[in-house]
Amino acid sequence: MKTEAKYISEKLDFTAEQLFDLYENACWTSYLENKDKLWESIQNSLLVVTYKENKEILGYARVLGDGIFTILIQDLIVKNTMQRRKIGLTIMHYILDKYRNVRQILLICDKEEDLIRFYRKCGLFEIQELNATCFALLK
Repeated sequence: MKTEAKYISEKLDFTAEQLFDLYENACWTSYLENKDKLWESIQNSLLVVTYKENKEILGYARVLGDGIFTILIQDLIVKNTMQRRKIGLTIMHYILDKYRNVRQILLICDKEEDLIRFYRKCGLFEIQELNATCFALLK
């Protein structure tokens, strides 16, 4: 009986189409309106993390920033059929551990209770709870 290898990778050892399929699966279709720009943004990220089973991407996130004072965790996506199996939590813990000495770790998400609960479980706080404020432009 062959065992399936599950692992975290920081390598860009996947094709653009493999990742676009994950975005499609998660219904993040607005990102797919300009695939060239999406792929360029992925390649320009500070860190790209994938969670794989054998060579199939089951989860993914990327990190933007300087890696010293500030990072922004961007695009945490888990394949629909693999959600609620701690893949997202594993990816988040990997990133948070890697950047444990960074002063500001930011993440922007939709204001949905499931997402808020999940990110709290990861150890994050809403910005107001930290006696801070945040300004943004969303387009």
